[in-house]
Amino acid sequence: MDAFISYRRSNGSHLASLLKVHLESRGYRIFLDINSLPAGRFDYCLLNSVSRAINFILVLTPNALDRCLNDEDCNDWVH
Repeated sequence: MDAFISYRRSNGSHLASLLKVHLESRGYRIFLDINSLPAGRFDYCLLNSVSRAINFILVLTPNALDRCLNDEDCNDWVH
């Protein structure tokens, strides 16, 4: 896999999907959880996919990091 795209579902899914289509049209193999996440343990599948990707693309949309504020336990996946 050439790249893993990470995004905030609340406001980044459209941009992440467009980015995936654009990169795939140029021959890149892209992981995007909407299309690529198999059934099973969500956390294991994501971590495994991140570790297999050559590149990691983070889509930072407005307010994408708001849930990280005051998240001392690191419950949010963006951490």
